[in-house]
Amino acid sequence: MRSVCTIAFVCVAAFTSPLAASAQSDQKDSASMVAVSPAQISALRWRHVDLPHEPHHGQPVGAPVGGPGAKDSPALKSVEGSQVRSVAEDPLRKGLLFAGTERGVYVSFDRANHFQSLQLNMPAASVRHLFIQQNALFAGTEGHGLWIIDDLAPLRQIGADSVDAPSFLFKPSPVMRASNPASGAAPAELVFYYELKSAPARELTLEIHDSHGKSVRRFTSFAGKTAAAEDAAAKSASQKSSILSKNIGLNRFAWDLRSADGGFIEPGQYEAIFIGNDSLMKQPVSISIDSRTAESQALELKRIDSGITASATAIDQMTNLRNAIADRVRTIHTEKPSGKAAATQRLEQGQESAAALHDLDSKVTKIFDGDAVTPGLLAVHRELSQARIAIQAGMIPDPVNPSCSALETNLAAWRDLDAHAVPETSTLIAKSSLAALPTATVMSIMAMPQESSASGGCAP
Repeated sequence: MRSVCTIAFVCVAAFTSPLAASAQSDQKDSASMVAVSPAQISALRWRHVDLPHEPHHGQPVGAPVGGPGAKDSPALKSVEGSQVRSVAEDPLRKGLLFAGTERGVYVSFDRANHFQSLQLNMPAASVRHLFIQQNALFAGTEGHGLWIIDDLAPLRQIGADSVDAPSFLFKPSPVMRASNPASGAAPAELVFYYELKSAPARELTLEIHDSHGKSVRRFTSFAGKTAAAEDAAAKSASQKSSILSKNIGLNRFAWDLRSADGGFIEPGQYEAIFIGNDSLMKQPVSISIDSRTAESQALELKRIDSGITASATAIDQMTNLRNAIADRVRTIHTEKPSGKAAATQRLEQGQESAAALHDLDSKVTKIFDGDAVTPGLLAVHRELSQARIAIQAGMIPDPVNPSCSALETNLAAWRDLDAHAVPETSTLIAKSSLAALPTATVMSIMAMPQESSASGGCAP
């Protein structure tokens, strides 16, 4: 049931797809998207991350194509002649779909009707895992490690407004500034993306105002001697460039969250004002404090690892049970007793045993796949694995408390099933001379400490 994958991941062969047809969004429906040219995404970059090679048992990291629960997802087999290995749909923009293939990553803005390359600076590689955490897209490859696009803001917002305008400033994703930026605890920068339909005849400007309308920082595209000298000095001091690029298409500019006097700005709500190609555009800017410490992150990783181990153990135990159920059903169907009376009796007993086995299997499947209220064990296992990778990559993951709470519910259901339904079914099928089903010692292996209940499970 498991297959070894890359960068120390282990995949479960079948689990619920993360594609959410019911995802809510305030973004425009991209089914009506205009064509997107390569220049409009050219400033995006993949970031390569070397993760520790730690064997985490049974991790389903991304969504394989055609897994159970993917019936609402596009039936993707290949893109531009390359076999599709994984898919991910953006939870914030309907129809924004990513496909990992044998040759790289592709993006669709209209739910798989049209695809275009999102390879950018990533080397050609088989992309086995794709998933989204917060504002970032993660791609696990075979032989080339993990790659991340840190900010999906342009892909989520690109549309007729940005294409038709002479210049367009995309709304930047919220950023968390380290509580002590000088410590290097977290990256301290806010990335702006802006699009230019044509080469600007005049200077570009980007100005950031605080909530009182006071300017805290101003940037331009002017590259005169003074500006060039200041820019060179900034780079030599490991600060970001202060000159705006003027490329036709998408441009990227990273602000180091420093004010004009060189100090780090305070968290709060700001406004970015961009002027280019004789048009002016404003976007809100949100900056908050990342209060995490090394100790709190270590504790969060410990919780996540506990959840991964518990869910992987339960997945293995349930997989063994389902294999045993399938084996006994085959035995019933292949058995041919001699004598009419014996055959009739064995047939009735076999039908009763088969019905009981199928009923037990459906209960196990429900824990695997979940329902409208609680996500299944496989989906929870995948979410925890993805959160762990995000933390290892230096990013803030999606909240794990909902996953831990769902894990606790699933483990409780599995413990109850193992303690009652499994032995009861074994007693019934013994009438058909079938071997007892295996039971798991789940209480001692997976029982959650009482103190973990307040945080929704996932000890400690």
